[in-house]
Amino acid sequence: MSQERNNIESEARKSEPAWLYVVDDLSKLAMFELLPTLAGLPPGARDQLVKTADEVLSRRGWVGAAKRIRWALEVAQSRRIPTWKPPDLPDAQLQDANDFLGARPGVATEEPISDDFGADAACRSDPAYIDNVKAGHYDFIGGSFTVDHNDGSTIVLDIKKIATEKSQKPNIYVYYRNLIDKKIYPRFWNKETVPNIIYMVDDIEKAYGGAKILQWLGPALLDIAPSTQVPRFGARGTLVARDAKKGVVSVVSSEASVLKLSEAKIKELAIQSWSLGGSNRLVKVVARSRGPLSNVQGYVTQEKFIQGKTTFEIERVLGLKPGELKDGANIMSLDRIPHVEEFKLRGYSNTPAGEIYRGGAYPPGMGAPQWELTREIPATQIRALTSDVPY
Repeated sequence: MSQERNNIESEARKSEPAWLYVVDDLSKLAMFELLPTLAGLPPGARDQLVKTADEVLSRRGWVGAAKRIRWALEVAQSRRIPTWKPPDLPDAQLQDANDFLGARPGVATEEPISDDFGADAACRSDPAYIDNVKAGHYDFIGGSFTVDHNDGSTIVLDIKKIATEKSQKPNIYVYYRNLIDKKIYPRFWNKETVPNIIYMVDDIEKAYGGAKILQWLGPALLDIAPSTQVPRFGARGTLVARDAKKGVVSVVSSEASVLKLSEAKIKELAIQSWSLGGSNRLVKVVARSRGPLSNVQGYVTQEKFIQGKTTFEIERVLGLKPGELKDGANIMSLDRIPHVEEFKLRGYSNTPAGEIYRGGAYPPGMGAPQWELTREIPATQIRALTSDVPY
């Protein structure tokens, strides 16, 4: 699975998806992955995503990209090739659509295992059984839970379903084979059917109390690796706080309730991210009426989180007061990277001031990372943005 598809599916699992963030991910997908991605989303979420993508891409002038996604949506919904197609759609992508439809006779996506049931069913010894895993990964920001199967594949699982069922017992244990990924799954997820996965979910829940600190890392994962002391079906894991690009940051025991990651280390990771340059640079957004500033202080974000957005959208992303940028905006980039003593960690814009939103002058934003400059830093205006033109 590509990172783009993982980003989209992670966003879909949120209670209030911010589709603006994954429009480019959707557009980047090859047709052979775009179709199953759209088909796998809940209908309401899928429609909202495509509507957002259509608006954003059309506004950019990328009409062909917008039509391609609308065409793919019709294929995924109707399970047939539409009577129209985008003028510039390559023949290879049309073949991908035919292959997609041919791989799904009718609506069957699974095959019941009717002659093998019970907590000790023989199918659990099959190498394709879903609990034959060597590691798991939980994205605290996106809410995505994946496991690394022993056969080398990575499978996305519904952690909410597993967490709901793990302490319950069904009247009967039954199983099925997924015809798409060829894995064998239980109908019910608990310690009897998938002990390795349940241990992972337990450890994720224990670590969740320390998840706030992971917000400061940006794309942060909690990795769960099997222990060396393994009982019959699995063992407690080791929790690893990992920055997605920089490798392992710290390792804590599975019994820990918080992740021991120092503020200094988190600031170091932030500075490393800003140092990558390009759209990773820090920017300050202020109302047009304030004029360009030669020195900036207060809240800043990275440029990539406002690119392609109008002032109205920037307000929503950053959690500014509604209408604050109605007359336009000035965008300044910092002339240098702040030192560790010159900024504070403030989480994401959906948590104003870095705290859970409990009302106030500024509404919660859409989850862009943010930092607070505690000293003035020299800056240069890079754009005077009018209200009707995307950045």
